[in-house]
Amino acid sequence: LQTIRKLLDFSLMNEKPSLMAIDATGIDSWRRSRHYQKRVGIEKMPYAKLDIIVDTKTKMIHDFVLRIKPRHDTLGAKSIFQRMKIKNVKILADKGYDSEKLHKLAFEKGNNLYAPVRKSSRKKPKGKFRRKCVEKDLEYNMRNIVESVNHSLKSVVTSLRSKKHYMKKREMGWHILIYNLERMERIIQIILWL
Repeated sequence: LQTIRKLLDFSLMNEKPSLMAIDATGIDSWRRSRHYQKRVGIEKMPYAKLDIIVDTKTKMIHDFVLRIKPRHDTLGAKSIFQRMKIKNVKILADKGYDSEKLHKLAFEKGNNLYAPVRKSSRKKPKGKFRRKCVEKDLEYNMRNIVESVNHSLKSVVTSLRSKKHYMKKREMGWHILIYNLERMERIIQIILWL
């Protein structure tokens, strides 16, 4: 997995994003028909949770976290933010990432996280970073790009074929690397065509 991450970093070496988006999605990792699973009455197998951070301009995936069982969105984001080497980036997220600790971690790394505040009985949310997110951001509609990247990834990766947990993470890493290379090829073709 470290080799895959190094290849991913190398492929994105010249990228300088200013606006990124983060989101999570579930991926089937057991290759079992949900229809027959329900008919036979077998216990449901949990799906794997994939968190990705995407450049909204190029739609390239900069980092990912795959957890074998569903976990809260903030755990994957924390790992991504700790590894992040890019600075001066605005990161757009949904309400699942509304956490003062995440805001602080992003700020310490030199970035700015915008996640709308969850509904609460409080008039003012706790934390200075969360209070800044009360007003709507003008670029927030760009967060939908990460949803479209999730959709295009899931159309290729319908389920993970590997059995072992570490092999599932490697398999997902290779899929993301291939997705990025295909995006680069399309960008180069567009540039050459122009």
